[in-house]
Amino acid sequence: MSPSSNADRIKELILSRLDGKGPDDHVSCPADLIGQDFDTCRDADGINHIPENLLYCIDLDNPTESYVSPAIGRMLGYAASDIDFSATEWWRFYVHPDDADQIVRTRNPANWPDGEMRRTFRLRHVDGHWIEVYDQAVIRKTTAKGVGVILGSLRDLSSRRQITVALEKSSRRYEHLLGALAEGVVVFGPSGEVVECNVAALKILGLTRAELSGAMPSDPRWNCVYENGASFADGVHLAARVLKTGRGEFGVVVGVNHANGDRVWIRLNAEPLRDEANGQSDGVIVSFADISELKRAEVAMIERAKMYRQMFERTTAIKLLIDPSTGDIVDVNDAACVFYGYPEDKLRKMKVTQINRSSVTVVRRSMAKVLTDGKGTFSFKHMLASGDIRDVVAHCGAVQIDGQDYIHSVIFDVTERNAYEHELEHVNVELSAERQRLNEIIWGTNVGTWEWYVQTDELHLNERWAEIIGYNLAELGDTMMDTWAKFCHPEDLAQANEQLQRVFDRELGYFEYECRLRHKNGDWVWVSNRGKVVEWSKDGRPLRMSGMLVDITPSKKVDQEIRRMAQTDTLTGLGNRHQFDTMLAKVIKINQRLGKNVVLMLLDLDHFKPVNDTFGHPVGDKLLIEVAQVLRKFSREADIITRLGGDEFAIILPLVDKITDAAIPAKRIIDAISEPIVIDGHNIHIGVSIGIAACHGDDSNNENLYREADRALYQAKNCGRNRFCYFEPDHADGSPDPANPPCNSSAQSDRSIDG
Repeated sequence: MSPSSNADRIKELILSRLDGKGPDDHVSCPADLIGQDFDTCRDADGINHIPENLLYCIDLDNPTESYVSPAIGRMLGYAASDIDFSATEWWRFYVHPDDADQIVRTRNPANWPDGEMRRTFRLRHVDGHWIEVYDQAVIRKTTAKGVGVILGSLRDLSSRRQITVALEKSSRRYEHLLGALAEGVVVFGPSGEVVECNVAALKILGLTRAELSGAMPSDPRWNCVYENGASFADGVHLAARVLKTGRGEFGVVVGVNHANGDRVWIRLNAEPLRDEANGQSDGVIVSFADISELKRAEVAMIERAKMYRQMFERTTAIKLLIDPSTGDIVDVNDAACVFYGYPEDKLRKMKVTQINRSSVTVVRRSMAKVLTDGKGTFSFKHMLASGDIRDVVAHCGAVQIDGQDYIHSVIFDVTERNAYEHELEHVNVELSAERQRLNEIIWGTNVGTWEWYVQTDELHLNERWAEIIGYNLAELGDTMMDTWAKFCHPEDLAQANEQLQRVFDRELGYFEYECRLRHKNGDWVWVSNRGKVVEWSKDGRPLRMSGMLVDITPSKKVDQEIRRMAQTDTLTGLGNRHQFDTMLAKVIKINQRLGKNVVLMLLDLDHFKPVNDTFGHPVGDKLLIEVAQVLRKFSREADIITRLGGDEFAIILPLVDKITDAAIPAKRIIDAISEPIVIDGHNIHIGVSIGIAACHGDDSNNENLYREADRALYQAKNCGRNRFCYFEPDHADGSPDPANPPCNSSAQSDRSIDG
């Protein structure tokens, strides 16, 4: 084979495969790509465009002879003269900073497996956005002593992905692409021996390079069969026929039997190579692609055809089969009859426009889109036999039955879902504004970061992590996982480790936990710790975990303040009714475990209403504040003082031996409140009545205790007010206990209001 004449031909054929062209397609780019200034190709209409594969050649023996396609500049939005491709490091100005190290690591061909290199990186377009490109290159020696030549191409992946997405919409176009894009390449010499192959060919054929190199078409190691299962006869291999006839053969399907018993189906294209000097045969290039999935799909399609009727009928999903040319409903299942309310024979005679409330134009356009794209999803309003209008989503797919196009439509009733979504729209608007504010706060907040090498226990922290707990990194020294354990609150550490283990067991996708860390000043700092395993070993062990630490102490303090405010009377600063109900039940349970009594004092001001009526509510409010101060003055630190509402107050006295222990604070409170109180220049005289009750053993509860104290308060009111009464169960004969009278009057008598 002539290296100089056929190298360009091979590159041209490889380029045609990478561009998605068939072997018979015209390749407008010149065959002699090296050293020529080309940056466009012409399509069939003569229009210039940037080739999808942009070639370059790096001559390692003579770098000045290297070549980079100017079309790369055009891909990046520059004129050909704007980029100096002769500079060795021309790419550094354009490559994404995160990808530069990768290019440096993979630039040495000595480190390329099988002499090939493939990598993906990003280049900056002139307008600032990043273009992801696929770089594929091979190293070839030009002489026995020479270093060699790097042949490569760059491909704009964004355009390729757009093409792929478009092709996937049609199974026919997908099959065409699968047949035309031959990934394996094998080159036979003029004598029929294999002289070159790529990695994809080795993978598809199940052979090593040593096994394939030098193999002849008649070699049994090919182990190929025809589609009917017959083995290749000697000299009948596709490459042998092309060598013999000098004519290319394309689209030949054969099976390749691997040594492990698997069979891979491939589609081959073979084309003769000719010496440009004399036109004589100089070998054959064979390209092929693995179409095993396609073969299996053909078998599956036969089975699916047999199963179609059962799948169509035996389901609770609503299904219609529609003739797009007429709009007739040609088939329905039982679920459709139940949903629409029509018998099967009538529904089959209807047109889809009779149930679809959209215009005829919209319905026809939707069906045309399904036929074009192969599938489609639409939202419609369908009318039932009852006249009800239902919101539906129709998932449609184009199918062929006996060569005729139909649309298979699966209908989902989403009326209730849509109604619920409408109800949530207002809430979503409010949440969206709140979410925006929260995102801005999170974005602008400095967070601590950490990286943990799990197997070595090495922990890497940033400066902010140390600052959150009042240190700098130098003060923390060498950080291991013990650093975290040393600062974490003992009550939080066990639960954090438990959740961490669940992440390692893959029960949880990430680690997220709120805990307390000991600050340098001795305080506890609340933090939110979130992380994820970013690297696993082959045997499933966690290797590396990364995450962040956020100081949430301010938010915790806000939460505590909110809870305090929710349980605080805004006027007096005492606890409110909610705190009273919550704390009374808790205190009773705690005191029962300790064998102590809980005493409840209910207080109601005497003659408070005339104060409001005479001096106005502002004076009344100030009077309530003064009363609250009196209650605080004569209560213990452990006592719980609350304002139940209006002029009613309550004091919970825990850890009391007997009910009569409450007499001392009760008398002091009555005496203090009975004294004249000057507010805004007015001498105000009021009193207070107090009902006292105590819990009785393990059967007591907050409701009974409150009821008994309320009865005692009522008794104090009836006995003349400005006094306290105990709740005492009556004797069997109905008389109170004379040794322990329920009511005790204050030394001072009630007074009237003196304005």
